[in-house]
Amino acid sequence: MLKAVIFDLDGVLVDSFDAVTKFLQDVLVASGYQAPSQAEIQNVFHLPRSHALKILIDSDSSDELERVLSISENVPYPHHLMKTADGVKEVVQELSSLYSLAIVTSKSRKTTDEYLDYSGLGKFLKTVITSEDTNNHKPHPEPLLLASERLGHGPHECIYIGDSNSDIEAARACSMKVIGYSNNVTLQADFQANSFAELLLLISNGMTDKIITQNGTK
Repeated sequence: MLKAVIFDLDGVLVDSFDAVTKFLQDVLVASGYQAPSQAEIQNVFHLPRSHALKILIDSDSSDELERVLSISENVPYPHHLMKTADGVKEVVQELSSLYSLAIVTSKSRKTTDEYLDYSGLGKFLKTVITSEDTNNHKPHPEPLLLASERLGHGPHECIYIGDSNSDIEAARACSMKVIGYSNNVTLQADFQANSFAELLLLISNGMTDKIITQNGTK
């Protein structure tokens, strides 16, 4: 039986590509580098900040990476560029009355907390897992396993909502069902949705419970 719903942050609860692009460009320029293109940022978008910056500066020097990371702490994050899809708050609020809710993201704790304060969604969540909370990051299952542990439910009692292949792989690796929140039909998810209205219908009509039960867990 489904007991918990776990959300990815970027690409699901919020579209932060424009904000992340502006932030990383500002960080690189402040660090003495040329601003990366949108295409370059797209390639690192789903990575934790430290991993993304390591790739963008193209350096194996840990000292240089630490320097750039230190500078990034003082670069303001452009929250005004973040976009939230229609119905997000209403659907999250409704689901919170039925299930335990959580976020698993590769973003930093600071960035995640700032978004939750900005959006008002934090009060509906039981736990939030960020890049600082685990040694391994998606597509490794560790962040999802930690979330289910903190929620007090087994992975088979949770469903993850993500928008990338790394989200799908992480869920698969811990036998957690997953909804692909994307127009990308190539995602090998158990379910597919491209709006929060669809997500609510998918979860509330019992289809997720049906699949979970068919797999032998109740």
